[in-house]
Amino acid sequence: PEKIINRKKQGFSAPEESWYRGENAEYVKEILLNGNTVSSDYINRDYISKVVDEHINKNQNHRLLIWSLLNFEWWCRIFLNKEYV
Repeated sequence: PEKIINRKKQGFSAPEESWYRGENAEYVKEILLNGNTVSSDYINRDYISKVVDEHINKNQNHRLLIWSLLNFEWWCRIFLNKEYV
């Protein structure tokens, strides 16, 4: 419908901090810390591991950084490695 097509863009925020803990923690680790992580060519893997561990262990709230890292990883996979998932 015309009213939806032409409406003003609407932003959204990253998932809340608890989303990256519990059962989703495994997803975060799988995407950011496995041997196939493309973004580790650009971002130090030890740093990523530290950020993820601090967040999962509730030492720090890194939800926005983890959201950015996940998006960067998927961007690298799609546009640099030509993976279409």
